[in-house]
Amino acid sequence: MSLFSIKHLKKDKTSRNEKIYVNTVITGKGPYTILLWERLFQTKSRDDLLFVSRDHLTKYDLYPWGPSPLRGEANISYYNSLFTPQSESAETGKTVFYKDLAFREFSGRYKPEPLLFNESFYTQKSGLPDYDKIFPYRTSEDFLTLLNELVCTELIAKIEKLAMDNSLTNEKRWLVTFASGNQVECENLVWGSPIFELFEVMDAALLFDLNFIEFYNNMKEVSSLYMQFEVSPAASSNLDTFFIPLSYTHEWGHFVGEFKESRVELVHFLNREDVNEDEIAKRIKICKRSFEKIFPQNKIIESTEFIYFDSESPILNIVDNSNYKYEDRLFLVGINAPLPEENNPLSNMARALASVKNVGNFLGV
Repeated sequence: MSLFSIKHLKKDKTSRNEKIYVNTVITGKGPYTILLWERLFQTKSRDDLLFVSRDHLTKYDLYPWGPSPLRGEANISYYNSLFTPQSESAETGKTVFYKDLAFREFSGRYKPEPLLFNESFYTQKSGLPDYDKIFPYRTSEDFLTLLNELVCTELIAKIEKLAMDNSLTNEKRWLVTFASGNQVECENLVWGSPIFELFEVMDAALLFDLNFIEFYNNMKEVSSLYMQFEVSPAASSNLDTFFIPLSYTHEWGHFVGEFKESRVELVHFLNREDVNEDEIAKRIKICKRSFEKIFPQNKIIESTEFIYFDSESPILNIVDNSNYKYEDRLFLVGINAPLPEENNPLSNMARALASVKNVGNFLGV
């Protein structure tokens, strides 16, 4: 759907390209951006919201990929405070690594191959979040159809902060310019893509200090490769997260995976220098060959394979920056989003859920 086919929005016809106003623009893709959009959509007028994504959305955008993104005591505790009654708690599973023809626990006398990049996050005890509670629409074809009817697939070229004009009925704080030349003004701008991609389309120094910009720019050095496939027969009940090394002679890291009934979900982290089609294909081939040797009873059904590459990966120990304030009406949402005026140990899913909750509260959801 073209952004500028939305008939209820007023257009500025003084130029060849069109300019419109909406109260809130949400841009990005992935489960947490969509979660915030769904909550706003339930409480606000459809006219007030615009969802911008580079591509149309699929069922894989509606929930997190890979092994459980909920790990560590602080993260599990935060999740329980949102979704689990006090009389219950999220199930947990242990983490193991493969060495010398057997799986070993990280707390034992065996040592794994060197852990690279963000793999250490997955060595923590995993919580098993209930995706049906968090994302109740994730299996709804009607929801996905509606979302794709409303999504704008324009490519953002530039974002500018506007000078305040208190005489206007609609408060215009941000101007988003698309590659097509079309523009949209808004009061609230929600950014759900990797934060370093925001710096590519705006003058970040006007809002953030240099330490903040450098920290998030460094995140582009590590990317995530997700892989999912069905196996036959389905695995028996198994809550373990397993590490499969790609090599015992080279420091290539691991594929980190979990069985989810008949499905296996894995993640692998790559240095930006290794992000090319041949290298990725080689690592996938190694992973599948290793999996078949380690789990000979679970045959991969090739036709079910799904591979997704993400330029972002979860970061531990984010230092929240006090000069990021919601009063600027630029809201950052996602697994590495800063939490304003807070300094807490939340990471990955828990941090993303906290960012969604905080932004929703500020916008009156």
